[in-house]
Amino acid sequence: MFNNEEIFPGASDSIGLNFWMSSVEDGNMSYNFGNYGEVLTNRKNFLESIGIESERLVLMRVRNNDNIRVLSDSEFRAGIAHKKSGVVADAIMVSNSKYFLGLTPADCVPIVVFDRKNGIFALIHGSRFTISHKVVYRVIKKMISDFGSIPAELLLLLGPSAKGKSLKHPKIFLPDDSHLKKWGKFILKTSDGQESYDPVGYTIDQFVHAGGLRKNAFESSIDTVTDKRAFSQYRNRNLPDGDNGRMLFVVN
Repeated sequence: MFNNEEIFPGASDSIGLNFWMSSVEDGNMSYNFGNYGEVLTNRKNFLESIGIESERLVLMRVRNNDNIRVLSDSEFRAGIAHKKSGVVADAIMVSNSKYFLGLTPADCVPIVVFDRKNGIFALIHGSRFTISHKVVYRVIKKMISDFGSIPAELLLLLGPSAKGKSLKHPKIFLPDDSHLKKWGKFILKTSDGQESYDPVGYTIDQFVHAGGLRKNAFESSIDTVTDKRAFSQYRNRNLPDGDNGRMLFVVN
């Protein structure tokens, strides 16, 4: 398990939120990559180990688009027991600190935008596709319109994920050419003629363009590609078992 201090060394106490992420040792946490009973047991054991009742966890069921949801009371009881448990969205926002938000990433960036003053936080699935849709920028604009958030007071937290230096491809695949242009300087040619992309850098860029302050952006140093405690779609893509699992990232 990765805890607060491992995810954001030296900053966890000042942030004002708690973070946990399971590891390979805790088992696969996604029903898409394993046996139902085994995944459910893994989820229950992990949540028990960090002292969280499963009924207080709202999971995100990602769709790789720009769907942002402000959670209603009924969705706080989504639970973890069924394959369709959770809220269909790529960003979920809550103003109730009694509940925990979660998603099951591998290399994608688990992103949190936090308004400490108003007690609002959003959990975002940071994939190539959602970042291409400028999901962080859109979340901040919604926090401003719905809750009166002040961008300069927001915190941006970027959890463990694949780092740009580890993401090399013969050609970067994005939804279409217009998205490719948006990434601009965050797509680079490598010395061996391949391309790499920097999802963390582009996310921070969106945060700043929405009015956030660079000093308020915190990035985890954990690279899921190189840290074998983490599941990694990129690292495992050529192995016999292939893409074989997901972690559970939880914030409160």
